[in-house]
Amino acid sequence: VDGVYELRARGAGETIAGLTGRVGGGTRYHHGVDVEVGKREAALDLSMTVMYGVSIPDVAEAVRRNIMDRVQTMTGLIVKEVNIDVEDVYVPGDEFSEPRVE
Repeated sequence: VDGVYELRARGAGETIAGLTGRVGGGTRYHHGVDVEVGKREAALDLSMTVMYGVSIPDVAEAVRRNIMDRVQTMTGLIVKEVNIDVEDVYVPGDEFSEPRVE
């Protein structure tokens, strides 16, 4: 999904992140996805960093739809919810900037 800089996975979420590895093409995956799996349903909580200048609601909805579709297609589980926490906005070239507030 364009606009995603990073998705994070942990625990069982690493499996789901692996299954959905094509969500963002070159998207990086780290700790930050929690998955609850029942016999037929799953719910996911994930965190991500988006690129500066994108519409956060649009990117989050695109990620949500993509993950729901891929998990259901690959596992047969019905994904009841994908909760997304946008933890950061990535600004290219700002990796080594000085803190603005001391």
